[in-house]
Amino acid sequence: MPQCQKQTFTRKFALLIHVDNWGLYVQGKSCKYCASCKMMIVQQDELEEELAHTASLGCPSAFGSEYFIVGVVEPKFFKAELTNGPSELAVILNHTSDIIGQFGFSYSPRCWCRKDTKPPILAGSRPQRIPISA
Repeated sequence: MPQCQKQTFTRKFALLIHVDNWGLYVQGKSCKYCASCKMMIVQQDELEEELAHTASLGCPSAFGSEYFIVGVVEPKFFKAELTNGPSELAVILNHTSDIIGQFGFSYSPRCWCRKDTKPPILAGSRPQRIPISA
């Protein structure tokens, strides 16, 4: 949940992603969004599953490669690209907003524990790699 503690809602984004051994790639993805904070929350497991599926179809050398989200492509431009075909990099970057910051959330799962023990805190982030098994 964002720092403002307000409710998020699902919104579709076109993420511009750089993948080592592959290059730039645009992935349509439903993400949680907070309009007050202008924060987009992407589930890393879901994104990596989609990237692995796409890599299995077009670029098997991308498995195990690191990736990062460069920005968000304007929806109208992304839809036009789907019908017209890909544009030059400079044109795509003109229609892409930067990601201000990327960070992970850590959390402690709820569980039954003894009084003298606490549940473990799960790591907020892990390396961004496309999983090897799809």
